[in-house]
Amino acid sequence: MFPILIQRLAIRLLHTMLLLMGQLCCVWAQQYPLVHYGIEEGLGSSMVHTLYQDSEGYIWISTEAGIVRFDGQTFKQYSQKDGASVTRITNIKEDAQGRLWFKSRLARDKADLMLFDGRKFHTIPKDSLRVHGTKVGGVLAYRDQYEPLWLEHPRGILPITNEPMRQDQAHIGNSSPFNFNYIYDDGPSLDGHPDVHYFATIKGLVVHEEWTYRNLTKEQGKYIQIHQMSRFSEQESRYWLITDEGLQFFDGEELSNAGIPEELHRNVVHNMAQDSEGTIWLATLLGLYRYRAEEGFQLFTKADGLPANRINHLFIDSRDRLWLSTDPALVVYDQERFTIIDRSDKHNPLSSASSSFMRRFGLTYRQVLEDHEGGIWFNTKDGIAKFNSFAFQHYRKDAPLSGETITSVCKSEEGLLLVGYSDAGLDVCKGDSCRSIKKSDKMGLRTNAVNDLVLAPNGESWVATAEGVLRYRPSDGRLIPHQELERNAYVYFTKDKQQNKLWAIAQDTLLLFDEQGLEGVYPMSNGSSHLYRSRACVDANGKLWLPGMEGLYAFNTEKNSVELVAHADYVGVPVAMDSDAQGNIWLTNLQGGLYRFDGKNLIAFDELDGLVSENIRSIVVHGDYAYIGTVSGIDRINVAAFNKDKRVEIEHLGAKDGFTPLECSLVAKVLDRDQIWFGHREGGSVFDPAAHSPNERRPLPHIHRVELNHEAVDWAAYAEALDPRSGLPTEVVLEPHENTLSFYFDAVSFVDPNRNNSAQDQQQYQYWLEGYEEEWKRVKTHASVTYGDLPSGQYTFWLKPIKDEQEELPVNARSSDTTTALPPHRAPLEMASFSFLIEAPVYHHAWFWGYLLLFFGCVFLLTYLVLGFVKWRALKRRAQSLG
Repeated sequence: MFPILIQRLAIRLLHTMLLLMGQLCCVWAQQYPLVHYGIEEGLGSSMVHTLYQDSEGYIWISTEAGIVRFDGQTFKQYSQKDGASVTRITNIKEDAQGRLWFKSRLARDKADLMLFDGRKFHTIPKDSLRVHGTKVGGVLAYRDQYEPLWLEHPRGILPITNEPMRQDQAHIGNSSPFNFNYIYDDGPSLDGHPDVHYFATIKGLVVHEEWTYRNLTKEQGKYIQIHQMSRFSEQESRYWLITDEGLQFFDGEELSNAGIPEELHRNVVHNMAQDSEGTIWLATLLGLYRYRAEEGFQLFTKADGLPANRINHLFIDSRDRLWLSTDPALVVYDQERFTIIDRSDKHNPLSSASSSFMRRFGLTYRQVLEDHEGGIWFNTKDGIAKFNSFAFQHYRKDAPLSGETITSVCKSEEGLLLVGYSDAGLDVCKGDSCRSIKKSDKMGLRTNAVNDLVLAPNGESWVATAEGVLRYRPSDGRLIPHQELERNAYVYFTKDKQQNKLWAIAQDTLLLFDEQGLEGVYPMSNGSSHLYRSRACVDANGKLWLPGMEGLYAFNTEKNSVELVAHADYVGVPVAMDSDAQGNIWLTNLQGGLYRFDGKNLIAFDELDGLVSENIRSIVVHGDYAYIGTVSGIDRINVAAFNKDKRVEIEHLGAKDGFTPLECSLVAKVLDRDQIWFGHREGGSVFDPAAHSPNERRPLPHIHRVELNHEAVDWAAYAEALDPRSGLPTEVVLEPHENTLSFYFDAVSFVDPNRNNSAQDQQQYQYWLEGYEEEWKRVKTHASVTYGDLPSGQYTFWLKPIKDEQEELPVNARSSDTTTALPPHRAPLEMASFSFLIEAPVYHHAWFWGYLLLFFGCVFLLTYLVLGFVKWRALKRRAQSLG
C-alpha cells in the first residue's frame, strides 16, 4: 500500500513541478519591445543614477560620466565648460520657474547642489544654501530625497543665493531636532492646520507647530528612523510610516502598528504607493503586499508568479500597472498577472565590475520613469531602456509550445487554445501550460499534420488533418472522427460570422454547417484542380470567395456552384484574402503585393505606398484595419480611411513594437477578445490592438531659436532674465527696425525613439501670430516660419503640434485655447509661445507731432519777433535820420 501511495505522491509532485516549470518558462520567454540606449548611442556611461523628465519633455539622465539630456533623438552631454562640476547626481527636481536643481550626496564633492538656468550650471556653495520651494504654513522647503534644507520666514519664498544669511532668516538646522539630521519626507497636519507640519527624519518624526520643533518619537521614548510618510487621501486620519522598526501608523498623537501584520513589524518595507482605485501597495523583502480596507493585507510571492520575493522598489504608472524592481528582473503587474520585462543578467555577466556594483547596491531598475506620452523608462546595466507597449505576447517552442510550424489556431468554448502544426500534431493550452497531442499518444490523432482548426457553430472544436476531420472532446482530451468529413484529406474552414455558419472546403465539395449540423452539400462544378489550397473568406454580404489557380472564384447561391469572378491575368493567383465591413476583398497573390477588389475594380498597393514588403504571407481584417503579415513584420492599413476618401494610412509593426520574429507565416486569425494571432518562423504571437492604441497625447513643442532680421541674437541683452525652459525672454521690446523675426521650432516625442531626421521633418505644426493673423496656419516640410516687415504692435507667436494630417485647424484664432492659462508646474506644455512688442517709429506718436508743432510754433514766433525787432530797428533808424 505504501509504495503505491508514495508512487502517487511522486506523480502528483512531478506533475506540479512540470506545471510550475511550464509557467516559469512561459513567463521568462516573453519578449517585449525594449529600446536600449548605452554608450554606443551617446549616453556617456552605462551606470545610471537617476532619470527625470522636465516640463518641456526633455529627459535628464545622471550617469557616472556626468549629466546628459535626451530629446528622443540625440544625447547632449554637459561638462565642466557648462558649469557642471558636481558628479554622481542622485536627485533632480524642477522649480516653479522652470529651473532645474541637481543634488549629490557625495562627501568628496566640494559642493553638492547645482542650479541649471537653461543655459549654464551654477554651483551653490554649502555655506550659502538658501531654501527654495513652496510655502507650507510658515515653513519653506526645497524638497530633496536625501537631505532637504528648510528655512522658515513669514515674508514669502526665499531663493537660493550666494549672499550671507541675514539676521531675519533662521535656518532650522540650528534647532536641536535637526542638528545633523536628514529629512526624508514631510507632510501637513492631519486636520489641515496651516501651522502644523510633520517631518520624517533619520532621528524620528519631528513636528513643526507655532514656530517650534519637537521630536515626537523621542518624546515617546522611541529612537527610530522614518524613511517615508504618506497620507494616501485627504479623508484618511492617519499617516503610513516606513520606519526601521517596521510599518507603523501615526494618528497625529502617537505611532502604532495595530492592525498591521506581524511580519511587517520588522524593517522589511522598502517603499509604498497607491493606485487610482485607492489600493495601497507595499514593496517589501517578503514580497508584494496589497492593502484594501475591505480585505486587509494580502501578500504576493514567488508562488504567485514573482521571480523573487525581495522587491527593491515599486512604481505605479498612469494605467495602474505596478513596476517592480527585483534583483533578477524588472516585473510588471497588471492587476492580473506578473510579467517579466527585462532580466538583470541579460546584458552584462554578473561577474563584470559594473554588474557587481549595481547588484550590490541595488541600483538596477531602481529608477522607473513614465514620460509625458506614457512610455516607461528604467535603468539597466547597459544604460537605460524604454518600454513601448504590451501589444504582443509570444509563444515559442518549449515556451510553452511543442512545435514551430503552426498551421492554425482557435479558441474553444471552454477557453482552451488549440494550436495545430504541420508536423508536430496538436497543442491544447490553458493559461501558460500546454499539453501536446501526437499520433503516438493514442488520443485519436491519426497524423501529426494538422491543416486547420475552427470553432464550429455548435460549439465543438474541429481539427482538420491530412487524414480527415476530427472533433476535440474536452472532457477527456480525445479526438473522435467527424462523420461527414472523416475521409477528406484537405479541408479548410471559413466562417460566416453574421449567420453563425461554417463552410468546409474539401477537395471536390463545399459543405455548409449550422448549429444543427450539416445544412447543405455543393459539388464544385469546376473541379478541385482549379482551387488553390488556401483559406477562403465570407464578405459582409454573406458571399463566399475562394482562391483558385485561374483567379478569384465566388460561390453562386442561386446556381449552387463555383464561378470564376476575376481571371488570374487580372488578380493573379490569390494566396490569402479577407473581407472588410463594406464587402471589399483584400488579397495578395503569388506575385506579391496587396490588392483591394470591390467586385469590379482592382487597386494595388506596394512599397511606395508604405508597405514594408511586397512579400505578403497572410491577411486578416479586423475592425477598421487590415493586418498584413509579411516577411519583414506586420503592416496595418486603415481600410476604413481608404474606403472613405482613398487615404492610404499604413503603420508598420516590427521589432520596435515587440514583434521580434518579423518573418510571418500563412497564419493570421482573429481570436476571442479581439486578439489577433500571427504565425511566424519561431511559433506564434498574439497581438492586442487595444494595447497598441495610438497615443492621444501630442509631442511637446519647443521654440528653440528666434532670429532678428535673419541674424542670431543674444537675447540676454534684451531682457533681465530668460525663461529657463526655452532660453528666450518671456516678453521683449524691439526697436522699429527690428521687425523681421524667424522662429525655429521642433517637438520632443518618444513614441518612436528610432525615428530619423526625415521622420522628424514630417511632423506638422499649427502656428499663429496673434496680433497679425486671423487664422491658424499649418507647416510640415520645415520647422521654421519667418515674418518680415511687421508693423509696430504687440504680438504673440503660438505653436502647437498636430497629431495627424487630418486634424482640422481651428475655425479662427479666437476659438483656440491659447487664451487659457499655462498648465500648472510640471504639467507638459502642449503649446509654446513667444511674446514681443515692436515699438512704433517716433513719428507714429502724438507727442512727436505735438513737439514738432510746438517747435515750429516757437520757430515761427521767434522768426516773427526777430523780423519785428529788425523792422522796428529799421524804422527807428529811419526816424532818427529824418529827425
